[in-house]
Amino acid sequence: IEVLPKEKKAREEKTAPIGQGALDLSSLLKGENGFTQSVVIHSGTTAENVAANTGQNILQPELQVEVSVTNPLIPADVYAVSNHMTIRVDSLYSLPETWQ
Repeated sequence: IEVLPKEKKAREEKTAPIGQGALDLSSLLKGENGFTQSVVIHSGTTAENVAANTGQNILQPELQVEVSVTNPLIPADVYAVSNHMTIRVDSLYSLPETWQ
């Protein structure tokens, strides 16, 4: 913990994402108690974009993610009589400040 004098303002630490990946949690809604998934991390760098456009294969980092819950999120009898919809959001622009 750092204590600063009142006249000296603390700077906010800025973090920059170095990559992103997608993890599908829908199996937890289907009554499963856990799963393991390999997630490819996309860096979004110029080299990755050039390789995709030229058909070259580049090695991408992966994470092995294990997710588990103690109880199903939705009981099987409720899931059987429910309607479900999946929505995928690829990009969001001009987000409200409360979302950030």
